[in-house]
Amino acid sequence: MRETSFSSPVEIVERLEPGRVAVFTGKYAETVAEFLCFRGQLPRRHGGLDTAVVFIDGGNCSDPYLFASYAREYIVSPRAALERVVTSRAFTIYQLANLVTRELPRVIDERDSKFVIISDILSMFNDPSIDAREAGRVIEAIKGSLRQLKKRGDVFVLVTLTAKTPYDHLITDSADLLLNLTPANSKVAAMLLRHPSKPNLQLGEEILRPVLHQRYRRYG
Repeated sequence: MRETSFSSPVEIVERLEPGRVAVFTGKYAETVAEFLCFRGQLPRRHGGLDTAVVFIDGGNCSDPYLFASYAREYIVSPRAALERVVTSRAFTIYQLANLVTRELPRVIDERDSKFVIISDILSMFNDPSIDAREAGRVIEAIKGSLRQLKKRGDVFVLVTLTAKTPYDHLITDSADLLLNLTPANSKVAAMLLRHPSKPNLQLGEEILRPVLHQRYRRYG
């Protein structure tokens, strides 16, 4: 079976069509997602998607200073860039479910967004006080909304899983693209675990080599 490699996670995402759901896992999933959030609203001539981006922060860990540093690096006004990003934060699993199932479709239509990022989607489900059956019920509701977004066929969705939870498989099993991002000395290593162009690739099957060894700030 032939190996497939990509120069960066940016290229992996750019090759996907709308109507797909990508899941990034690992320590650097959040950092790369924030870069793609910035990149998505750039004009196409600058390598962006030229769209408003909807960013749901499920772990309350997004870094506005990192976003501003990307803007300065690309010689873009941070304020102008932020105007094309709709950011929402959830503080409970029920707020997260409400954002994804009810608010998200409305915001997508209002802003004509083609790119949605849901960061650290399961971090709050690690709370030991949350009943496992209740957690499963809420996650299934969120998954139902993701399926509806896929059916629209005009929105690309990126989900990140930073901290491991007992429920990760509920999200990764339905991903069209699965990418693990881990530290490699002072760089980031990315392992492509699933991609639409390789529909028979099984999770964990080491057919594809690590596809990235470069500093995350040099993406693009």
